[in-house]
Amino acid sequence: MKVDIRELGQFNHLASEGAERAAEALSQLAGVQMDVDVTDVSLVTENVLAEAFTNRSFVGVELGLEGGLEGETVLAFERERAMKLQDLLMDVTDNDSSEERLAKSSVTELGNIMVGGFIDGWADHLDTAINMTPPRYTEARDAHPPGRGHRS
Repeated sequence: MKVDIRELGQFNHLASEGAERAAEALSQLAGVQMDVDVTDVSLVTENVLAEAFTNRSFVGVELGLEGGLEGETVLAFERERAMKLQDLLMDVTDNDSSEERLAKSSVTELGNIMVGGFIDGWADHLDTAINMTPPRYTEARDAHPPGRGHRS
């Protein structure tokens, strides 16, 4: 995707609006007031993304974008922060496989809601349809970047 440097300010503004939409949706879902503060949004290549996530532990989702904006997007949470979000939505006390599946499902749905907030804002701004592929859970423990870690 080619981005005009003059559009980056608008891109950051849209990212902030998308984060606010996502926080509203999560607040309604979890029943807890959530605030967001977007300090930086970047468009990066896969190699830069790989370098940024090397030796970090995270869980998150990957989604494809089709239509007016095409490509891949990744939303990654530091593992500990994701666990706190999961605790707000469900009671995970054991590590049995059914509860682990529920935990992965909750991260996937949280990611879907959050990315959806961003994409809806961009679609409105661009006055075009942007479709998201189903979210794919991804994780890495101290080694792999998104897209190169473990997928379930």
